[in-house]
Amino acid sequence: MASSAVYKWVDDNGQVHYGEKPPHDDARELNLRQGPSPDAQLEDRRQRQQKLLRAYEEEREVKRRQEQQAQRRNAERQSYCRRARVDLENARNSSVLYTRDDTGEKRFLSKSERRQYEAQLEAEVQRYCR
Repeated sequence: MASSAVYKWVDDNGQVHYGEKPPHDDARELNLRQGPSPDAQLEDRRQRQQKLLRAYEEEREVKRRQEQQAQRRNAERQSYCRRARVDLENARNSSVLYTRDDTGEKRFLSKSERRQYEAQLEAEVQRYCR
């Protein structure tokens, strides 16, 4: 973009004027800063748009990952819920409950151990089946 000189002067009536040619010697030349060229402005705008688009894309990706993680946790919790309910139902419907000791032998649970085991299963149902 070609630049030309710009002059400022005051006429006999005190009016300020600007122009490319001074009407007389008492006009002074102004040093005007030239703004960026339209091409530079377009490039700058394009770069800002690209940066904004990348930021939006990153934000969408983070949200997508968070949603997937929440879905996995929910599916896992539902699985634990089903298992806890089945275990509790089986414990309540069984006449006897047993566990295996270190040698693999059956050891039948006492009444207090059974109540404690059922309470543990009820707590798991409460925790996972909310």
